[in-house]
Amino acid sequence: MKELELKNILRMEFDFEKNWKPLFSLLFKKVQYFSNPSNPFFENAKVISGKQTGLVKLDDGKQLSIFEVEVDDIIHIDKNRQGLREIAIKHIDQNITH
Repeated sequence: MKELELKNILRMEFDFEKNWKPLFSLLFKKVQYFSNPSNPFFENAKVISGKQTGLVKLDDGKQLSIFEVEVDDIIHIDKNRQGLREIAIKHIDQNITH
């Protein structure tokens, strides 16, 4: 995949099935998607909807969690990395899942 293709995917309207699943498969060897994703974000007022859609298993034994999260309009993604981190950190175990 070329840089321009990747930039185009990142600029598109979010569509996990169409754009992100194929991208994860290109970037990682071991990707597991959940048939019934869980919603660990139900207690957060800033989250409109969210779910853990899968895991990426890395060669060192660690895992990356794949989350889909739609946040309230008051959250400006490009300016609020700390706020997004606070939403996700409760659901990540740094020993195994990142």
